[in-house]
Amino acid sequence: MEAVKLKGNVVEINKGIKIVRITEEDVETISDHVSSKSEIPILVNYVKVNKVYAFGNVYEDGDVIDSNESLDHYIKHLIPYEDLPKLEKRAYKCFAGIPTLRNNIIQHEDVGSSINCLMDILKHPKYVLIFS
Repeated sequence: MEAVKLKGNVVEINKGIKIVRITEEDVETISDHVSSKSEIPILVNYVKVNKVYAFGNVYEDGDVIDSNESLDHYIKHLIPYEDLPKLEKRAYKCFAGIPTLRNNIIQHEDVGSSINCLMDILKHPKYVLIFS
């Protein structure tokens, strides 16, 4: 059987963990792949996926592997931040690529703003795959 091939705008969320927009058909294929522990590789832009962390509908019932939390909640935990003690707040990563602080993090004041930025870059997907 041929490899599962996906294409799309891949964005690194945090230290080797990436996210890509997928289709509903891709969700079914990945679900079959994960549940059967298939040896058939998943390729994203011709690069082999080493581990699937989560996939599915961002807004409803996405599957998070090895966890019972929802996909949107899981994504919130992946967003990098930097504590700003002098300001007594956190700055969350900007996925638009505008580095103004250390580690390419700007002052998105909350994780929701950072996720909105990420979803803008991914063109507001309904389905995603989180992998390394």
